[in-house]
Formats: sequence, C-alpha cells, structure tokens
Amino acid sequence: MRNFSVVSCIQPNIPIVTAILLALCFTPPPSLAGNTKPQIILLHPRARPPDPEALVMPAGSPVRLVSLSHDLESNAVFHGRFTVSGVYEAEGSGDDVAVTMYPDRASLRLLPHWREQGGPDEIYISNSLTFAQAVISQEQLRKLKADKMRSVRGRITVIADDYKTSLECDGGSFEMRVISLAKPSVRIAGNPKSEEGC
Repeated sequence: MRNFSVVSCIQPNIPIVTAILLALCFTPPPSLAGNTKPQIILLHPRARPPDPEALVMPAGSPVRLVSLSHDLESNAVFHGRFTVSGVYEAEGSGDDVAVTMYPDRASLRLLPHWREQGGPDEIYISNSLTFAQAVISQEQLRKLKADKMRSVRGRITVIADDYKTSLECDGGSFEMRVISLAKPSVRIAGNPKSEEGC
C-alpha cells in the first residue's frame, strides 16, 4: 500500500493536526502489513544435541496447524482451504487410480514444509479416483485401468483442503484432498504403455 507523508498533506488552509490525521489514515497499521517471517516449529525442542528438523509455516499460509504428533514418524495435520496450481499425473492399474500433483513455485511458497527435508515437490491427492473421474476422459480412465496407458498428465488449478504431511527417515510425504477445480484442466500428454518388455 502507498504511504503518504505528512508534508504532502499539508496545505496552507489545513491545520497541522488535520494533516497528521490524514497521513495516519493512509498508513496501514502494522497488523495489516503482515508478518513476513515463517513460523518455525521444532520437532524435538529439548533434544541434546539440538535436532535441526522443524516444521516451517510460511507467512501468509492459508492453512493452520491443528495437530503434530511424534512417534516413529512425525505427522502434521492442517485445517483450511488453499489453491494449488501445477501439473497432475494420474496413474492406474485395475480399479486403483493414484494422482500426484506437482505444484508450481507460487503454490509451494504458501504451503507448510520441513526445514531439512524440504517442501511438497509432489503432493498425493487422497481422493484420486474422484479427481480422475472429474478431470480425465472416460476413455483415458478405461485405458489406465486396463494397463493400456501408463499415465495422463495435465496442468490444472484446484482448491484443496485436508493438507497433511509426514516425516519419515527417508524424507517427507504430502497429501491433500481436492474440493473443486479452480480452472479447467489442460491435458499435456497421455503416455501409452510400451508393448515391449523392459
């Protein structure tokens, strides 16, 4: 937002107090300016030596942390809706369909992630079959299930919720549920199965 200086508001027929009040009206309060620092949540704050791993909540993130558990792995659950743009990939075999989304950089900046293991370069869509039925054609879905097509990829913007992340020894995993499509899907490619062996 633009800030106006007191000097620019002063006119010969306006008292100085009025000019100051006008300047204050055009200056956003600090609470509206927003915090630009991420919130760091240590997984093991009492560990000695200190554990460097932590959950990073970006400033301005549309989701809020509702639970964080530490057992053999760390699990974080978030509440709130958010928009994600990027590339999806639907894969299938038999009645199973799995869809993974690869978010763009703008989407990544607002999603919670792990300090050491990194962010959600790929997010599993928990309602994959529902998503696939809404986004890809029946013919492509039939081919996926029949193992005649390896995958279908496209670019899309979705509204999601139920964001979750888990941290295991070998890295972090991320999951979300898609609620609706914010923009229509643009199919990039359908990858047919190779008829040849390995």
